[in-house]
Amino acid sequence: GEDIYTTQADTVIINGGNNQTTYTWNDGSNSQYFDVAINATESYDILVTNSFGCQDRDTIQIYTYDIGVQSIDNLNTCDNSLSLSPTINIQMLSNDTLEIGSIINVSYTFNGTTIDEIVTLTEQLTSNATYAYTFTEPLVIADSGSYLIESSVAMINEVVTDNNSLESGIRVGSLPFELGAD
Repeated sequence: GEDIYTTQADTVIINGGNNQTTYTWNDGSNSQYFDVAINATESYDILVTNSFGCQDRDTIQIYTYDIGVQSIDNLNTCDNSLSLSPTINIQMLSNDTLEIGSIINVSYTFNGTTIDEIVTLTEQLTSNATYAYTFTEPLVIADSGSYLIESSVAMINEVVTDNNSLESGIRVGSLPFELGAD
């Protein structure tokens, strides 16, 4: 069947098809319908047999992935000009777990230039947890002042994408100040 993309997997009912004699789901249940109980990305398999004894198998994948940028760090400094390597904290916002080796596309945009990089997870990213990634391509700032940076994340089969970017301020150099009267 067609894969399903949803934030509410636990409300999905999968129909194993009509006119079959037996139904066997991957959990051993034997109903024509399967009530999904897990609100996370999962694969569901069914083996059906018709009245002639012919069997067929199908798999459906339900995706619930949702990641976002929780914060952007390593942005402020008292130096007047420098090269910064921003660190983003990628957060798993759904009930899913991304395994070691999973791929996340990351980027940042600064002064009209976008830097794209690929993150290969070196540890699991579980529900509500964060994974810190420091960009290998630094941003270069020539003058003191206040700037904006936007960072984004994306991954294959993600369900929610409207929360994938975050904008943050950068302060380079010291703020002007005056001492009070003697």
